[in-house]
Amino acid sequence: MIPPEVLDAFWLPHAAVPLSGGQGNSWRVWDFVLKPHEESYEWISLMVNQLKPTDFRVSYHHKSLSGSFTYRGWWCTHFELGEEVIGRIAEKYHIACELHDLLGNIEKPDGWYPSESPWSQAHQIVWWERELPSDIHPEIYATVQGVITLLKPLSLPNQIIHGDLCGNILFHETLPPVVIDFSLDYRPREYAEAILIADSIAWENGGEEAYNLFPPNSEQILLRACLFRLLTKALLKTQDLENFQVRSKGYRNIIQKISD
Repeated sequence: MIPPEVLDAFWLPHAAVPLSGGQGNSWRVWDFVLKPHEESYEWISLMVNQLKPTDFRVSYHHKSLSGSFTYRGWWCTHFELGEEVIGRIAEKYHIACELHDLLGNIEKPDGWYPSESPWSQAHQIVWWERELPSDIHPEIYATVQGVITLLKPLSLPNQIIHGDLCGNILFHETLPPVVIDFSLDYRPREYAEAILIADSIAWENGGEEAYNLFPPNSEQILLRACLFRLLTKALLKTQDLENFQVRSKGYRNIIQKISD
């Protein structure tokens, strides 16, 4: 539940409705969505609010009574109509490209530092900035380490990216698509777009349509995208081998296909 003082801080009534999807921790109140967030970076809200896309919408952030965009670990964004849709990967990829065009014009904020969330740790391991932890299940460790050994150096420019787009582009019958839940990092845009492609193939049976969206000779960036998903599953449940095997199967199939 949302603490009453948080609702008061955003001038909202004490009548919140839970929203489905994501990690199950988002709540709708009137035309707003409240969600707890571990990283209280004001610049994220400022950055989102300066985006002016043409082919899609974004869920803009709202300030609390204190004048900040966060209050006691909660963010408030405008509720936007839309539903998660399986497929439509070409449209999602087009939106990802336009979004990263816009994000590429924004400078990396001063004081940016990686968090300790499983997702941030996974990005760091993918890009050789952090070692794979030794306290995960031995079979999970062996699988992930085997993929790490396949990596080769890449020379691509970094920029601000949205690293979790596949389920966070919502569609509506009459309105443009909307991008929500900005999961930001500072990496090559090709990497974020490869995560979208990999997710489409692994989660939504995107098949050849998804593969064909990516340029030729992109195996290494797609490999990193799959490794990122393997790592998040390994880091979230370090000892649950069965869960890892089931939830990582689609990505392991992609790795096998591009490694043959």
